[in-house]
Amino acid sequence: MKNMKRYFGLFLFTLLSCIYAQGAVPSVKVYQNQIPVLAGKDMNRALVIEIIPADGTPFTLEEITIGLRDNDNLEDIRSVRVFRSSKRLLYEPVAPYGSRMKPASEVTFTGRITCAGNDKINLWVFLEMNEAIDLRNKYTVECLAVKTLEGEAKIVPVHPKRELRPGVIVRDKGDDGVHTYRIPGIVTTNEGTLLAIYDVRYDSNRDLQGHMDIGLSRSTDKGLTWEPMKIIMDRGRWGGLPEKFNG
Repeated sequence: MKNMKRYFGLFLFTLLSCIYAQGAVPSVKVYQNQIPVLAGKDMNRALVIEIIPADGTPFTLEEITIGLRDNDNLEDIRSVRVFRSSKRLLYEPVAPYGSRMKPASEVTFTGRITCAGNDKINLWVFLEMNEAIDLRNKYTVECLAVKTLEGEAKIVPVHPKRELRPGVIVRDKGDDGVHTYRIPGIVTTNEGTLLAIYDVRYDSNRDLQGHMDIGLSRSTDKGLTWEPMKIIMDRGRWGGLPEKFNG
């Protein structure tokens, strides 16, 4: 009888432990904005993974698996990286999660992070793209699995699976000593030439008044490469005032 009571107690303890562990498995939300991935850029945001405790129960993250299974050309991607951020909506890096990985149909990142019951884990997934990519290609990135010490979490995509399109940086902050480029526009001529125009804001990103001109960039190979910037509208000085007061 004593043995039966002992075995029954052990069985009950094991059962309750399993129930507790099952209830402690966190949930996962995956966010994906449809923004282009840029050639030559090492931090193209692809996914944001939010891991949420179950009923305020602490958990320990062990690994995540990212899928790149429906891509036109994995050779366009130089590497995949994951960083932990203190926030979901704003990237504030805390530390890298796992190592920089070469692209494959499935890529697994490992590392233990213990999360308090009143906190969340936010992981940002980035693609590092090669300089020479085919702008006609498309890329898909998915979160396939999130495993914790308590069990595998259920993944809930907030957005439907989306295709990411590649892009080229025509003008970047700091190019040619310019503080900011803003208000872009683009047209295609009858000959297929691309003409991109934009504000050239030399000193700050603010609107008028300020020293700013209108710039033009030209591409004759469907956007793969761009000629040096030309200033096509410059108000210059007027009324004896410097350009920063004239626009």
